[in-house]
Amino acid sequence: MDIARSREQIKDPDKALEPELDRQVKAICRQELDILYPELLSGLKTD
Repeated sequence: MDIARSREQIKDPDKALEPELDRQVKAICRQELDILYPELLSGLKTD
């Protein structure tokens, strides 16, 4: 599914996803970063 939205359509990007989906997306991104750039992961803030 392709979804496209402009920045103007998303009033608050930090609240664009439901909290559980937001946590899932962040977890996936952290896993990818850990594989691609392990030196960067230590600098990320965890929730």
